[in-house]
Amino acid sequence: MQNQHRWGISTLGCPELSLPEAAALAERCGFRLLELRALSGNCKLASNLKLPENAGEFRRLAGEGRITLLGSGFGLSDPEADFRELEELSEIADAAGIAHIRIFGGMPFEHPVDDAAVAAARRNLEHYRALGRRCRLALETHDGYSSAAKCTELFRRLGEPLPVVWDVHHTVNIGGEPFRESFGLLKENVIEVHLKDSRVESGRRLACLPAEGDFPAADFLAFLTEHSPATPVIFEYEKLWEPHLLPLETALEAFRKNWMRPA
Repeated sequence: MQNQHRWGISTLGCPELSLPEAAALAERCGFRLLELRALSGNCKLASNLKLPENAGEFRRLAGEGRITLLGSGFGLSDPEADFRELEELSEIADAAGIAHIRIFGGMPFEHPVDDAAVAAARRNLEHYRALGRRCRLALETHDGYSSAAKCTELFRRLGEPLPVVWDVHHTVNIGGEPFRESFGLLKENVIEVHLKDSRVESGRRLACLPAEGDFPAADFLAFLTEHSPATPVIFEYEKLWEPHLLPLETALEAFRKNWMRPA
């Protein structure tokens, strides 16, 4: 397989499972890495990682370098952002040696990268840095920053880049950017890629199994293998938000069959 150790899953796809169960599912299906968001039935990740059923496995997986990042719901450009989750998660991440915590934009996609958005982002970054944590905040191309162009505009106005979780589905289908264009803007900052599939039905974009939608995954993965072969690729299957989806194991089988091609 193409660099077998680069593939992983988001636990949004199996939110009902404990961490040991999620890790076992990933391993059984040939996926090594885990991006942690939901566990044991909810998104209260800091609390879930302290549960007896999860704590030991978390230490083991973190020690093996198999946890890519911890996922928070923090909004970078939210002027009223609540730091409690971020403070707790960053303390856990530092203790486990995890390098990144994922954050969102904290504003709708239609909101411009204006003075207010930049000021809120700068203020929130300063607040976070005052905590003295080692782990860095990684901005996902989501909500207000679904466009790579908007991310780079933010970085320009801040005077510094941030690590980026490139949700290529969002930059293509929401941001309206061909993936080569998005990569050209973000390539120096991308630490991880989110990959999923969807299709339009009755005017709505709906999640679906890999290769049953319209995302050009084969072309994208060939491009990524050529230009950034070591970047982790996380299959993001959002069953927590869309419980009607087929089980994650079924989706992972489709991913392996259709997208994990021999080198």
